[in-house]
Amino acid sequence: MDPGTDFEPNPPPKPGDWLAAHPESGQSFEEFVRSRPNRPDQARNQIYLYPWGDFPPEGSPPVEFRKEYAEVFFGMGTQILTPKAGGNPRFTTRINPFTKKRQILSADVPTYLRSLLRRDAFCLLAITMEDLYPDPAWSFVFGQASL
Repeated sequence: MDPGTDFEPNPPPKPGDWLAAHPESGQSFEEFVRSRPNRPDQARNQIYLYPWGDFPPEGSPPVEFRKEYAEVFFGMGTQILTPKAGGNPRFTTRINPFTKKRQILSADVPTYLRSLLRRDAFCLLAITMEDLYPDPAWSFVFGQASL
């Protein structure tokens, strides 16, 4: 695939875009391949989704839709984990000083997910409609990963 022929390249960042404030050099496909990314194998070939919190029908796609999408997009078996009895884990929270909405410290999530990891898991993703923040100095984050 070629930018300009097969798809339009990304436009230059505008004020307020992530890349306008945090310049990144990007990564070529060849660099990605050389990085030896994780790949599914015979032992680790399942995607697990861990839903936590509420998923109101008027503001979020159903968890089952996300499962079906992951199966088709990644071509891998995908399962939804049932939250443990007693409800959702207790994560560090705060009230965002600007939005006045509750936020969850995203750094707490990978620690909890490790306790749920299955032997056949290629990956385990927590999905939520809750607002997240990675550090007290930040107002929000879209997600967090741990390899």
